[in-house]
Amino acid sequence: MSFRAVRFATFGLMMIAAFVLGVLTTRTETSSHVTAAEVNDTRIKALRKERLAALQNVVEIMVHFHQNGRVHFSEVVEAKRAARKAELELCETDVERVAVLEKMLTEADEFEKYNRAQKEAAKGTEVAVLKAKSERLEIEIALERAKAR
Repeated sequence: MSFRAVRFATFGLMMIAAFVLGVLTTRTETSSHVTAAEVNDTRIKALRKERLAALQNVVEIMVHFHQNGRVHFSEVVEAKRAARKAELELCETDVERVAVLEKMLTEADEFEKYNRAQKEAAKGTEVAVLKAKSERLEIEIALERAKAR
């Protein structure tokens, strides 16, 4: 075999090796990106679960405080709303979202009725009633959207 043929064969083998190495490197980089994304998703889900647990504890404490006259009912409602929103962020399907939104709607409706009763007893204002109504309507709109999907 001539020197030129050996050089050509060596060059060819080097090109094939470089191509294979490039393909393998690309696949490895892609795989690590997917793995990093999966790890990030898992971490976010874990953080959301931790947040929900903390907010559920807040709700329990606020209910207890309200029963003992230490906080106003509206503070309990705010705590419940925050916990439900955290629960909504954990939903992975529309069926789950609809279930959480239905709970939120029930709670918002109860708060609106509470504010209406407070106003009628001259202990509340029309503004509080309208804010509660607005919140209920916002939830109702989200529920209808989730059902339509």
